[in-house]
Amino acid sequence: MDMYFNRIFWGMILVFLNLNIGTIDVLPNIIGVIMIATALNGLHETKDEEAFKKGEIYGWVMVGFEAVNLVFKYTGYSGLEEANSSILFVIYGQISAVIRIVLLYYILKGIFNLGEKNGNLEISSKAKERWHLSFACTVAFSVLTAFSLNFKNGLLDGMIIILGITMFIVNILVMAIVRKAAKTFVEKDTSTSM
Repeated sequence: MDMYFNRIFWGMILVFLNLNIGTIDVLPNIIGVIMIATALNGLHETKDEEAFKKGEIYGWVMVGFEAVNLVFKYTGYSGLEEANSSILFVIYGQISAVIRIVLLYYILKGIFNLGEKNGNLEISSKAKERWHLSFACTVAFSVLTAFSLNFKNGLLDGMIIILGITMFIVNILVMAIVRKAAKTFVEKDTSTSM
């Protein structure tokens, strides 16, 4: 199994799970994002894929956002309570979402490119499909969130819940393709490391 893809997979798990014991964040998201950023650097070096190098930049930007989130959390700033009254917090959240989706794009683009180079069209098509699903969900969620600031409607809330469940499923599918890449592209590493 490729250790760098495996590190991205576990980094995504840490970000996705968000483990808390009471008010203590057992595994802060920043740990998972650091794992992803460092793995992208390793993938660029071992696979010679430019998409991973570009993704690494956004990974480190995301580390910065997660560091700010930690400061907010442990200094008592409650963005959830002030989300409706603070447009700056909403803008901050949207910028963070854009950086996150660009990071995901470069991860999936790297998998797509590796599949194309190695003649594995199945993994390439799955990476492309999961990118489209992730992008569509993120755009839909951003649009619905923007409308939810102005309208308190049960239908809109229901749509956000349904979209949240869809995003949950899409996140699992993305992690599955990263896991599959860890098993698929390991042969190239073992042959080049000798």
